Amino acid sequence: MGLVEKRLITEGRTVLLPKYQAELRAIVGSDMTYEIDWDGFVDDLEALMNIEDQGLGLINGAFKAVCSNEKGKKAVKGAVKRITIKNIEDKKKKHLSLSKGDLTIHGAWGHGHDGYHTVEEIRAALEKLL
Repeated sequence: MGLVEKRLITEGRTVLLPKYQAELRAIVGSDMTYEIDWDGFVDDLEALMNIEDQGLGLINGAFKAVCSNEKGKKAVKGAVKRITIKNIEDKKKKHLSLSKGDLTIHGAWGHGHDGYHTVEEIRAALEKLL
């Protein structure tokens, strides 16, 4: 891990996570948290550069769509307590899973459009998991 990666991880922890977590909490109306598995990002500069727009921003957009009414908010509050973001190498293995209140989103964040989930993909998968 080089200096650029270290700076991006520090910015992610201190600036991006608090910003997007506050936005997510306002959308959902609960104390939902974000967790990023930074170890999976340390050697992937492209993924670090994309995590805000292709990750956190799109995830919040999907939650905004699902929580657009009280029924959606209630379903999310009852099922999701944490969102864990993991970076993977193989974009064909991107997926979402929900277990014990933890929504885990696996994406190949440094591999372009095919590596990350769109708002619609996240929304549809989340609605199926709820």
